[in-house]
Amino acid sequence: MHRVVRSFALFVFCAFSAFGCGTKQATPAQAAQDLKRSIPLESTPAQVIQYLDTRKIEHSAYEHNSITAIIRDNSKWEIVKASYGVEFRFDDANRLSVIEVREHLTGP
Repeated sequence: MHRVVRSFALFVFCAFSAFGCGTKQATPAQAAQDLKRSIPLESTPAQVIQYLDTRKIEHSAYEHNSITAIIRDNSKWEIVKASYGVEFRFDDANRLSVIEVREHLTGP
């Protein structure tokens, strides 16, 4: 009986090591930095939407001086997935003024 329990425990450990306990790809700060590098402040809503569309990132339409987007964690084996909600805010001249990134964790 102990051999079965030890074998099962070893199997679970190996499975989590191989598939489910990897490190996250980016933190919210890293995701924001990557976006700011790719989409400079003062960009137009059309430029932001073009960037998001090109990368197949889900997003809202431009409304009330903002665009919201979500960068989903598409990994298959993570127990807890980290997606990023992004808000692009524009000034009264319709120029990008703020990129805010929030991490959303889902899982058990």
